[in-house]
Amino acid sequence: MSKVILMIGGCREGKNAFQKTLKEKLNYWVWNVSAQNECQFIVGLLGWNGQDKNEIYQNFYTQLFDMANKTFEFKKVYITRMIDRFLAHDRAQILIIHNADEMIEDFKDEDGVMSLYVAKNKGEMEANINKYDKIFLLDETFDSNVTDTMKILTK
Repeated sequence: MSKVILMIGGCREGKNAFQKTLKEKLNYWVWNVSAQNECQFIVGLLGWNGQDKNEIYQNFYTQLFDMANKTFEFKKVYITRMIDRFLAHDRAQILIIHNADEMIEDFKDEDGVMSLYVAKNKGEMEANINKYDKIFLLDETFDSNVTDTMKILTK
């Protein structure tokens, strides 16, 4: 089975349904990553309690994340590192990269990287048609469209 790297965008319920289909209908080992989550982890190491996302937290988190990106290209470096780790992992089959829509152009030429979007309606689907490699509409055909596509990608 081929490994697949997906940069995913779209509505939260659609992204959750996509992952659920991969895990439950296709029994794939899915690995989810997000540079924002990694930054939250770092903020936790610095003393955040992991619960209160108040204004103080939001300001600190935003400044840290922005500074890390401007200074070290944190998001790009993080995604590259996660792709390398995924490719070296024996059992992981699908890597889903979240919250990286603006990075799609940076990774579109990487071998095996595909962008996809899960739309909650046809208007949202049409608005994003030229931005992503594949768009799924969250409707009654969603599960079968996802399973058919993923079976082809993972051959």
